[in-house]
Amino acid sequence: RREEGLREMFWCLLLSFLVRVHGINNCLGNLEIVEISPTDASLSWTYSCAQQDLKKYKVHFTHQKFLACTDDRRDASRPSGIGTVEVADDTRVIIHNLHAYSEYQFEVVAVFSSSGKPEFLTVSGETAEGVPNVKAIK
Repeated sequence: RREEGLREMFWCLLLSFLVRVHGINNCLGNLEIVEISPTDASLSWTYSCAQQDLKKYKVHFTHQKFLACTDDRRDASRPSGIGTVEVADDTRVIIHNLHAYSEYQFEVVAVFSSSGKPEFLTVSGETAEGVPNVKAIK
């Protein structure tokens, strides 16, 4: 009986420890696209851990495809259609100069000042249709 009691106490302590350790790395949450236009996307997220551990956020965006094209054509004007914006003290950002009527993937990365591993959240969205930017031929 004593052995069973010790075994049960061990498992309870182990489970409690694992739950606490797992909870340490869940600071980011609720990433969403708040507003989207043909060329801009406004993102927001929450951060629920100690602010002194946070160094900055990096927001990566990747052009997935032009929705009007049937061949999954990607943005060739930037290397692989990838961009990054750094955010210091805010849990929102507006990404500018996106392509109209396109699919994008956005990733928010929390970078910590300590040796903790970065955390990230990802969301996808589509920019709205827009007026094409066409130059007249003379």
